[in-house]
Amino acid sequence: MRNAIAAFGNALHNEIFWTTFNDVGKMEEITRIKPQDAQGFKSRAMAQFLMGERRQAIRDFSESLKRNPMDSDAYGKRGIEYVEEGDWEKALADFDQALEINPDNPYIRARRASVLKKLG
Repeated sequence: MRNAIAAFGNALHNEIFWTTFNDVGKMEEITRIKPQDAQGFKSRAMAQFLMGERRQAIRDFSESLKRNPMDSDAYGKRGIEYVEEGDWEKALADFDQALEINPDNPYIRARRASVLKKLG
């Protein structure tokens, strides 16, 4: 039974990985055709995150934010990427910006509090 569960989990992981990998290709096409579209960069950033391509995800979130600087979700997600990179100051700045736009986000408030704790 455990082997079957493990095999299913591996198959599911591989399916998610390849679906995500294919999505990155689609998002690259969208960002090429519509370079002014913030959502294309944000979607590609999310796919990059799922693939563990953290630095590319940060770049794509940054490109998305150039096109839509009022996207609190993109600031929050880029902040999470900075946390994963260990860049506490940039993470804090992004969480602050996200909360300035949308102060009612409890998840970002919690992430911000954890960064403040790390900073001492």
